[in-house]
Amino acid sequence: MHTPRFSHRDRVPTMHQPNTTASDHAAPALIKVRAEDRSLLFDAYDPAPLRERRISEEANAFVAQRARNAPKQAPLRVRVLLPSHDAACCDDVQTAFQQHFARCEQEQRVMMRSLFREGAAMAIEGIAVALVLVTVARLLAGSFESVMVEKIANGLSLIVWVILWRPADMLIYDWVPIRKDRRLYARLAAAPVDCIVAEDDNAGSHNGST
Repeated sequence: MHTPRFSHRDRVPTMHQPNTTASDHAAPALIKVRAEDRSLLFDAYDPAPLRERRISEEANAFVAQRARNAPKQAPLRVRVLLPSHDAACCDDVQTAFQQHFARCEQEQRVMMRSLFREGAAMAIEGIAVALVLVTVARLLAGSFESVMVEKIANGLSLIVWVILWRPADMLIYDWVPIRKDRRLYARLAAAPVDCIVAEDDNAGSHNGST
């Protein structure tokens, strides 16, 4: 399977600096994606029509990384450059890119909700088990006075921390990268997408731009 070839010239997004006046809006950060054939931009195993197809993992990672490197205050703009023999597919490719990033944003949103639900359920179960273990540890410590019983009580206390660690980790830390990805894909979903013939890169977009 061939992989998309991104030229060095197109590998870095074109960043237009805003005017010096503070009231002006930041100019769009342009992300260019060039491929020798449209099929290299899409998931080869996705049977959906072209305009509904998911883009390939490599193309997705390429665009996402350049979006991360773009100034946070700058809106994004994606430009897909295709060879002339794929000119008739530009509208479908443009739609596919827009729908792909909107779908990714929704998937990250669902993933975050699922993470919070799972973390909350684990926390409730963990707290219930922890209360039982703490009660047992206190009963042992209060009923028997020996080194062995003290060690057992301390061991139960350690188990409590182990039980509560994972749900706490999920609810405090695991959602952070998911939120970052969701915001990234939300920016890309809102970004206008142009699809043009590569030879016409300097002449304007094919069939207009969005």
